[in-house]
Amino acid sequence: MSEASLEARFHHAFEAEERGKIEQAAALYEQNVADAEPGTMLWCQSLYRRAYCLERLGSHDAEPAYLRLLERCPERSPLLPESCFRLGWLRERAGDRDAAAAWYRRIADCVEAAPAVRANGAFRLAFSLEVGRQHAEAAEEYQRALDAEPEEPLRSEALFRLAFCRELGGRIADAIEIYERLLHSPACADALRAEAAYRLAESQESVGLLAEARDRLRWIVDQAPHARRELREISRYRLGLLLMAMDDDTVLELWQDRDALDAIEIGVARKAALALGCYLQRRRRYELAEEVFRSAAPEGDRSPIGAEVLFRRRQCLLKLGRDGEAGELLERLRNHPNVPPDVQARLQNPRDEERRPGSPRHRTPRWRARRRGDRFPRPS
Repeated sequence: MSEASLEARFHHAFEAEERGKIEQAAALYEQNVADAEPGTMLWCQSLYRRAYCLERLGSHDAEPAYLRLLERCPERSPLLPESCFRLGWLRERAGDRDAAAAWYRRIADCVEAAPAVRANGAFRLAFSLEVGRQHAEAAEEYQRALDAEPEEPLRSEALFRLAFCRELGGRIADAIEIYERLLHSPACADALRAEAAYRLAESQESVGLLAEARDRLRWIVDQAPHARRELREISRYRLGLLLMAMDDDTVLELWQDRDALDAIEIGVARKAALALGCYLQRRRRYELAEEVFRSAAPEGDRSPIGAEVLFRRRQCLLKLGRDGEAGELLERLRNHPNVPPDVQARLQNPRDEERRPGSPRHRTPRWRARRRGDRFPRPS
């Protein structure tokens, strides 16, 4: 068959592939593979496109086709690293990350491959190592991908993953520096910038930079419209916890809008309401705390968090002198199927629970010793 006829069939197959007729394209590519001279560029291109079509169709024949191409393709052909990449992806999708990493490493080590191809291979290798919790090795490969000077968005993604591996590896200062570089990069996508801001806030909080972490979280909540909805929700929750740790009453402004709490995933919303109620309880704002606890534990709630909310709400009611309502809650707690062990212990201890919270403790010798400042009670 003439070279012109083979090329015409190849273009016809490529057009069918672009129109979504994958099976027809795979059949035309297969005819080209059978008629063309093995090892020629047209034969290699036809075999690669056929393998890719089989991969899109979910056929198990795709991997043998890629391996056949590796055996017969010229050494410096750009199809070699592409085939290695597809083989790595197939192995990764099958759950064999060790085999996938081996194929990706072959691409990253290929000197003849284009820099963009090597960067892509190093990035995929690093991601496989990261999933396997080999964070130090993954960080090295992410750095190698960056050394190949990839284009966006791969560069920003590699920077983010590098900082994340540094963070998990305990190198918090390095992670903070990289996250800040990413935040100030004009080429970084807005969604990725929001993710980096959240990880930066987490890192800053872990080393005691609470004010900086607060500012980052507040930026996500107020000024990051491209952030994922879930990221904004968890950022609002973490910001509230941070404000309470800093004894900052602006947490009331953050969570006073019930719509803001209701927008959060239900499990996180309950935790947020519980934390806010406990904060108000510590600040002796019992009426507001009781209101928050009441909204966080509706009738019929059988979760452990719901039991703890009931317990806390009962404490506030006792403080407010509403003993009748507190008694009803005690009955609900005793019939609750999922009371946490610590709450159960406090319910069963009359010293700890039958008295009103905040009332004078039982005047035991140990209590009197602590009042005097002694470490141990004096012998009677």
